[in-house]
Amino acid sequence: MNKIKNIFGLIVLSIALYSCGDDGNTLTNPYEDVDYLALATSESDSIVHFF
Repeated sequence: MNKIKNIFGLIVLSIALYSCGDDGNTLTNPYEDVDYLALATSESDSIVHFF
């Protein structure tokens, strides 16, 4: 029974390490190219229309 648990654990660990491998996807900032001035203007207009 312990042999089966160890094999299953090894398979799960192998899959986890493989899925977390370096595939070229680095951490990127999703807000890097946001025009905050245009966003503030459009949201200000939206709030005025809401009220």
